[in-house]
Amino acid sequence: MAGDADGARILSRVSLAWAKAATAIVRATETEKRADAAQAKVKDLRDKVERAKALLTETESRKGQLTTEIARAELAAKQASGASVEGEKKRLEKSPPKKQEKRP
Repeated sequence: MAGDADGARILSRVSLAWAKAATAIVRATETEKRADAAQAKVKDLRDKVERAKALLTETESRKGQLTTEIARAELAAKQASGASVEGEKKRLEKSPPKKQEKRP
């Protein structure tokens, strides 16, 4: 094979095939690296979404608790106000009317 044209063409084709294979391997490796990076980013985003969902659920729960507390406080304030109005009415009914002083 050494020195003949056919052998040179064959070796040239084999070299070209190896070069193309090496280029394909390099491209595949780069593609795998980009895919790994994309997968890591997707995982990070999924984690963020899960944390956001948990925070939203917790916030909604807290909102419900606070709404209940506000309703209780408003009812207590209303009852206290009503009791104080009733107490004042009773006090006024029990106390004798004040006499007005005559002015000279």
